[in-house]
Amino acid sequence: MKLTQAPFNKPLLVIKISDTALEIKLLELGFGVNTQFNLLRQAPFNGPYTLNNEKTQIILRSEDANRIEVSIPLSK
Repeated sequence: MKLTQAPFNKPLLVIKISDTALEIKLLELGFGVNTQFNLLRQAPFNGPYTLNNEKTQIILRSEDANRIEVSIPLSK
């Protein structure tokens, strides 16, 4: 599913980033493929998304969030 369709406050896993430039920027911030994170919130009126992993918290534009494929990891 796209990040824009993902549930809030649930563990998510990055599966694919469809934009190479965006992928490089996210890797520099600690959000690469197979990275687990939480989607904290979205600002009103289709605003940016706030993501959090163990290392950092970032804010992504809706256009960029739509380029990221995520899944819900299986619980052990």
